[in-house]
Amino acid sequence: MREALSLTREIGEKAYDGVLLFNMANIEEQRGEYGTALEHLQSAGAIADEVADPTQKAACQTYLGSTRLRVGDR
Repeated sequence: MREALSLTREIGEKAYDGVLLFNMANIEEQRGEYGTALEHLQSAGAIADEVADPTQKAACQTYLGSTRLRVGDR
């Protein structure tokens, strides 16, 4: 995934950056790496704003909330 992210950045595909970061967050969350997952989700959400993708933004916000709940942030 990191290689794919590097390639999308190289070719300037911002929207794909966000999707990859979202997917990387899912993997990190499953590994118990909540801090890294949250960082990826925040970055993915910012990219969704930048490329005006409300569906991806909503997915990021939803997943941010559920990940924060897992770490006890209420």
